[in-house]
Amino acid sequence: MPVLQYSYSSGHMDFVYDKLGTQHRTIRLVTIEPGAWKDEIRCSLQTVVFDDKPSYQALSYVWGDLESTRTIYLNNHEIQVTESLWYALRRLRGQSPRTMWIDAICINQKDDEEKSCQVAMMRDIFKECKEAILWLGEDECDISGPDIVPTSPSARRAFELLGILSIDDHLPEIPCFSVTKNAEVTLKDEYRPHLEALRALAKLPWWTRLWIVQEAAVPANATFVYASESCPADVLVASKVVFLKHSTCCDFWWTELFQQQRQTGIAFNAIFDSLIPILSTRGRYQAGIRHDLFLQRHTCCQLQATNPRDLIYALIGILRDHESAKFMVNYSQPTEEVFAQAAFYSMLQNGWKVLLGQRHRAPGIPTWLPDWFVSSAVDNSVWVELRRKMERYKLYSASREHAPFFRLEKDTLLLAKGLKVGTIQDVGPVLNASNFLQTVEQWSKLLGTPNFHPKTPPPIGSLEDAFWRALTCDTSRDVEDISWNPYRRLGVSRDYSAFYEWWTDVRGGFLSHPSSWGSDVWTANCYHRMFLTEECRIGIAPGNACAGDEVHVLVGSNVPFILRRGHVEESYVVGDCYLHGVMDGEAMTDGGEWQARVQWVELH
Repeated sequence: MPVLQYSYSSGHMDFVYDKLGTQHRTIRLVTIEPGAWKDEIRCSLQTVVFDDKPSYQALSYVWGDLESTRTIYLNNHEIQVTESLWYALRRLRGQSPRTMWIDAICINQKDDEEKSCQVAMMRDIFKECKEAILWLGEDECDISGPDIVPTSPSARRAFELLGILSIDDHLPEIPCFSVTKNAEVTLKDEYRPHLEALRALAKLPWWTRLWIVQEAAVPANATFVYASESCPADVLVASKVVFLKHSTCCDFWWTELFQQQRQTGIAFNAIFDSLIPILSTRGRYQAGIRHDLFLQRHTCCQLQATNPRDLIYALIGILRDHESAKFMVNYSQPTEEVFAQAAFYSMLQNGWKVLLGQRHRAPGIPTWLPDWFVSSAVDNSVWVELRRKMERYKLYSASREHAPFFRLEKDTLLLAKGLKVGTIQDVGPVLNASNFLQTVEQWSKLLGTPNFHPKTPPPIGSLEDAFWRALTCDTSRDVEDISWNPYRRLGVSRDYSAFYEWWTDVRGGFLSHPSSWGSDVWTANCYHRMFLTEECRIGIAPGNACAGDEVHVLVGSNVPFILRRGHVEESYVVGDCYLHGVMDGEAMTDGGEWQARVQWVELH
């Protein structure tokens, strides 16, 4: 039988893999032999026919640092595995043999053809396992000391608190909270260590890995294991569902918790922000609800993958069945083609909103692909900005009701029909947190008048009217609305009065009460700049927009896009934008004459 060779690290004889058969769906399973805590780890590897329904557990874990390795024995051969996997094997080893599927051992990682086939089977592998072990990792307890297996007080406290939070009672009735004489809900002192333990659990690298979304979602039975402790996965899912439910059924105490006990509220928020992509996906999947690629990629845009292709491949298994069938896992395919084809398919389902978001030109990646689709977001702010863009996107109709026209050519070239509606003549500085007031004042100079904030509403259609509306992309959200409900379009007198009051407070330094206006202005403009077109229209564009860039309404899109001309017919996407006087289809209402000005544009 042909064999392929793969070594976990240099310094040892290559471990020889038998090539998997092609007549049946086959996988390898590893059996962890029994042993004491201090014993060396010994395993055996066997090949089985998957459709014979072998009994096994599947391991979900973080590979960790590939340079930090430990020795184990596989079929009596000494090999190296990452330290993260070594700790998992040590903890999971019991008094009797334990058979598992572990990707790093069971897949020949040096054979792209085999890896592509096995990765395509991963949904089935995790779905058919008798139990998935979701290994979160070790904590800081001493695991190198005595022969006795060490226990982890931190892991025990974290799981205990999650179990308490899964109790479906109102906040004051949950054991870890108490109500003061002033009717304030507070976390009991004896549960402060539990909160710190839970905070440590939420910071474990496992929660940042994209593959774990599928691995945690599809198994019928799944158990979290953290150091010496374990907890059923559905307890964590319930804790997330119940805790977030308090924002409606216990709104008074919820507000008190986040205002009077601010640090406690922030801690809980940060914890569940880390857990939500994984736990929400498991809850939906087990209930028979699937997202399409666009929504699932958006939900998981903060999670990371070592191989950039896995930003797509890791999600295929949890899509709707007819969508999963559209994608073929192929690690030999160039990364940019994987992204382009996935984005194009998403656009066929969701239109131009797939391309909303920031862009930083990565080598080889087409500019029409936004950062969130082709890379992992570094922090929560990128996800929040994107979510708000999508909420506002629903309120515009720059293309009116016209269907989109686009097609993918030459693997990564996107051809689209577009209508040029302006050329940028001048731009203001980029707005960030340290220069808010100064930047807005400089933006006002684009109007050629210092009276950019009159007390009474400026005439509709004037530059002053365009200015204050552009500052919030002509949208707002009520102060009291703490939900994720969509924004609304601005009115006239009531909204302008609220805006003027807020702006006066900003300039006078009197922001003593909560206001959504500050949030609206910031989220519409952070790291963006105001621009003025040659046609005297005001807009908000990404920070890298510059004079000479063109504004196009790509047919079918709710918002315009900034394009930068290259050689001959080439255009590069700078990003989506707000252009006052175009957002409601005004450029496409001249009795159809606009259609004669529509041209195909090549987006590179």
